Amino acid sequence: MLLGLCYVRKNGLRPFALLVIALETIKTHYAPDARFHNYNEGSLLAFAPDPGVGVFCELFSFYLHVGFHANHYDREVEANHLAVLHPSARLFPPNKAVILSDLCSALYALPTE
Repeated sequence: MLLGLCYVRKNGLRPFALLVIALETIKTHYAPDARFHNYNEGSLLAFAPDPGVGVFCELFSFYLHVGFHANHYDREVEANHLAVLHPSARLFPPNKAVILSDLCSALYALPTE
């Protein structure tokens, strides 16, 4: 039986179980050679004076300061923006990309073309 994130009650599961279900959903919908994984996280590091965002994938990894008055929403929006922007700047950009985010409103804030 295939479980998708749409059919799972998320408040009753541990984060690792949700990650397994999410990755299985991605594997089902996209061929392994056509998917691009991008992980992002908003965080506050000890050496940084303000909150920022970490972006990690197989091609690049970096930390960017978002701003002193940034909240979780601002960090998620910036992380999702970078997740879309950087792969498209490659010589051979991926055909399909998947962004997993726990804050849907941040995804809706991205401009669409």
